[in-house]
Amino acid sequence: MNFSYSKKAGFTLIELLFAIFIFSIVLSIVYGAYRSTFHIIQGSELTLNESHKARAALERMTEDLTATVTGPGGYLQGAEQDVAGNRGDSLTFISSTHIALNKKDVLTGDAIIQYTAKIDETDNTLQLMRADTVKRPGTSIENSNGTKYLLCRGLKEVRLTYFNDNGEESTEWNTESNREGDETLEAPELPAMVSIELIFPLAGSDDNGSAFKTAVALNR
Repeated sequence: MNFSYSKKAGFTLIELLFAIFIFSIVLSIVYGAYRSTFHIIQGSELTLNESHKARAALERMTEDLTATVTGPGGYLQGAEQDVAGNRGDSLTFISSTHIALNKKDVLTGDAIIQYTAKIDETDNTLQLMRADTVKRPGTSIENSNGTKYLLCRGLKEVRLTYFNDNGEESTEWNTESNREGDETLEAPELPAMVSIELIFPLAGSDDNGSAFKTAVALNR
């Protein structure tokens, strides 16, 4: 009786280790490419979100400043502020724009517009707040107490710069006018242009951040 044997060649241990080594290299390359793509997409979405928030805030501030009262009764004061170690500048001025947020609110008349920055305790970023108070008889800049509404959040800094007629810049501005009570008797001294810069922090970085900037020329 004859028996026939079939010999099949198998993989040696070295060949298996080599195959595993090649597979691990390919896997690491694919995973690295996936992570890079994911970070790019995530970064693009973050930048797009910041762009939307910055544009909405800058458009609101531009409309308010464009309507700044330049004649008698006008006023503008800007101050450089430090909020949690970063710039969080404030700005108060009289504008002919007013946003009515409820039915009882007055629809017309000049308004005291106030922009301030405060710290967001949840993530230590800044919140840009806007207050809008109708300027009624007897309402002064000092005693205006309009409700502050959130305009933009997640900021690192809020920078305001003021330019005079000679192009000289300053981080602060204060109108100097003759006043009788709460009324200005002459046109206030206003800046020729106000520069607004909103800066968002870069995740995991101490760099200057992602900045969005515009400038508003006052119609004097």
